[in-house]
Amino acid sequence: MAQDKNNKYIKEDKNNDSKKKYKNPVSSKAGKIIIVTLALAMALSGIISLIIMACMGKL
Repeated sequence: MAQDKNNKYIKEDKNNDSKKKYKNPVSSKAGKIIIVTLALAMALSGIISLIIMACMGKL
């Protein structure tokens, strides 16, 4: 950081374009498909386990 004559720090602009920008996976089409698929699989597994438990008489 640089200082001016009054001993105050001056912010310097940092142009670090070498680092990759983080992109949220949900914003892409593939990310949305994966999330919806996982949510449906979890819901179906819960329903199937409830059906199996009801058939065995444990519910």
